[in-house]
Amino acid sequence: MVTTGHTTSSLLWGRHLQQLKEVLRKAEFVSLDLELTASDPSRWILTPASIYLFPNQPRIFQEEEEERTALLQRMEELRRLKDKSTQSPAADSAPSNLFPFPEYTDEETQQLFASAKLAINNWLKSSSSSRSGSSSSGSSSSSSSGGEGGNGWGGRPGGVSQESGRNEINERQSGAAAAAAAGEGGPLELYVQLPLQRLLLHSFISHQFPFLCSKTKTKKGNKVVAIYKSAREVYSEELGDLEAALEKLKGQRGCRELLEIIIENKLALVGHCCFYDFLHLYQSFIRLDEMLQSVFSSPGSSSGAAAEAATAAAAAASKEGNEATKEKEKEINENSFPKENFLSHDAGYDSLLTAVIFLTQIGCVAREKRIGWADLYFRSPAPPSISPKVSANELLAAAANRVRLVRTQPPFIHLEPPDSQQQQQQPQQQPQQPDRDQQQPLAQQQQQQQQQQQQQQQEEDRLTFAMVDIPPNWSSWDIQQLWAPLWVYVHLEEQQRVCWIKAKTEVDANTIKDIYNNMKHKQFKLLKHAEYRHLKEQEAEMKQ
Repeated sequence: MVTTGHTTSSLLWGRHLQQLKEVLRKAEFVSLDLELTASDPSRWILTPASIYLFPNQPRIFQEEEEERTALLQRMEELRRLKDKSTQSPAADSAPSNLFPFPEYTDEETQQLFASAKLAINNWLKSSSSSRSGSSSSGSSSSSSSGGEGGNGWGGRPGGVSQESGRNEINERQSGAAAAAAAGEGGPLELYVQLPLQRLLLHSFISHQFPFLCSKTKTKKGNKVVAIYKSAREVYSEELGDLEAALEKLKGQRGCRELLEIIIENKLALVGHCCFYDFLHLYQSFIRLDEMLQSVFSSPGSSSGAAAEAATAAAAAASKEGNEATKEKEKEINENSFPKENFLSHDAGYDSLLTAVIFLTQIGCVAREKRIGWADLYFRSPAPPSISPKVSANELLAAAANRVRLVRTQPPFIHLEPPDSQQQQQQPQQQPQQPDRDQQQPLAQQQQQQQQQQQQQQQEEDRLTFAMVDIPPNWSSWDIQQLWAPLWVYVHLEEQQRVCWIKAKTEVDANTIKDIYNNMKHKQFKLLKHAEYRHLKEQEAEMKQ
């Protein structure tokens, strides 16, 4: 199985994967070797003939599948909203009315509103694709706020001077107007630094410009309020972002996608001894031994140090290993490969010899059983034939050596007969010392695990909130828009009318509380994780 260029890397993997898919659809079995050289316990070496992609971060398969499922569900929900959207979601969304205006205004917020209003009016006037009704509304609004410039886009007080703030506003307004006049048709983007001010600006736009839509997004590392002319534009951009995130998630699978194709085609897999490194690395992602139909491996396996270094957990725990996955990853092309050394191997040569050995072993067993090659089949199910066919996998599996090495306690076996009482007591006394030696580190490990669990629980309590008694007409879109100034994880339980939100940092958690405290009419209760547990315990006691 040779790809164009005879080697592959992260740059060529997408092209080679399509070629491999075609080959695997016709293959009888697969011989595979990936050179994840783990002789150095803190560094991974990518050799010229390797088919390997560095994982971006230690992940487990279940978390990846949950993230993928959440993205697909979100995309399906956005498609439904896009199909039936006729107006701005802010016009009929319940959270948009939680901050009535102009009641909640201070001097800085008024300046923010005035600057945003001027920018929106100029953007609407200069847009050739705007509707006539929108243009006239923008002109009338502009006449009422013509001289109000403001001092920037809601930055920290005292952070910039009024003059530099006006210059920045003029530059942003002229840039947005030029883009709209050129026919680009993109959204108007206003940089607003503080999360609470971004939320207030969303509510201001929904009141002053009900025919427009707005959302918070990240651009070049900064949070901006993006303003659109229709809800369909919002949903289309959201769908595009989610599709890009899905493709990025798919790209992180790397070589595991090759294994999934082998599993899908129900092919027998023959792995060289270095293939154990690959299994050790990806065992935290997926239970390959349960999903692969049959696996044969050449004698030997990775050493203890190699197996430990190849696991994702060991790589994350090692500082140098973690840097290797994030900072030392090198893009390799066909004409530039790292210099080979005595640690490097040729994966193609190893896999070829492994395939030859595999066929030789099957041939030897078949001769002993008086079975010809014409009577063997590798790929299930058996092809239709007049004479009965024999599975090559089952034939070799029946003849394979199945000896297993099991570690026992005590780690030795006393084979001599008990000639005296002293000899009888010796095997009983010797293992006691190792037991006492092992008890102390075992207790320390248990204590460390308990401390880690307590720290994780405390972090969950600080970052996780429960929205209780949510109005029945609220959807997950409404809740996403409510906390749009922040990036939070949202999980809505519609039957119990409870929504769990989790912040990424303690700063975001404090901002969530500030936003809730500034709501004029609170339509739900916001509880911490511990408070919600206590509430449920009280309800359970009252029922008893």
